[in-house]
Amino acid sequence: MAGETIGAVVVAAGRGSRMKSDTEKQFLQLGGRALGFWCLQALEPYVDEIVIVCPAGEEEKTRRELTADGVIRKVTAVVPGGKERSDSVQHGLAALSPACAWVLIQDAARPCLRPETVEKTIREMKACGACVVGVPVVYTVKRTDTAGVVQETVDRSTLWEVQTPQAFSLPLIRRAYAVMNAAPDRRAVTDDASVVELYTDHPVHMVEGFHDNIKVTVPEDLPAAELYLKKQARI
Repeated sequence: MAGETIGAVVVAAGRGSRMKSDTEKQFLQLGGRALGFWCLQALEPYVDEIVIVCPAGEEEKTRRELTADGVIRKVTAVVPGGKERSDSVQHGLAALSPACAWVLIQDAARPCLRPETVEKTIREMKACGACVVGVPVVYTVKRTDTAGVVQETVDRSTLWEVQTPQAFSLPLIRRAYAVMNAAPDRRAVTDDASVVELYTDHPVHMVEGFHDNIKVTVPEDLPAAELYLKKQARI
């Protein structure tokens, strides 16, 4: 139904320098597919359209590799990214169709996203308008001063490690970015939820995900991601 459709913006515009590879991270092979394919596979059953944001000049390669030559059929646009991640996300948001009312923003570097997490996120998004996936922090966390001297052990009972997807009413996230762009004292943001938190008064809810929804950042993460996909019976 018009005005109720769900879009996904998949951010695959990074160069992945920490992977120590001449191949961009999203194109690295994982379980016989490009790494970026796997989150699209998890998203596709639950969304109506997918926009991929990629490095400028690699639009055709991105469409071919990440959709596995058409296995993923709901990709409606592949657009070039911007200077910063926030710019890339905004390029993706601009490419969604006029019918789109909701959006999930996902890092292509998180291939182990579970379909059940997508389903749970969409329910929460529609109930509250803004939510993020995360997991409770399980390790001891300490705060130090600039010299590395421990100042305190932080109470972790309310701390979460944030993942993607992060999901919003489309008008809300677009408005939040517009306010950020116009702000004379624009503050640094590390994720899309931060934009909503800093530039609107809309609450952001947490959706508990899974610890296997890792972000592939260094070479050692690839075999771990493959193991997790096998345990999910996806490869």
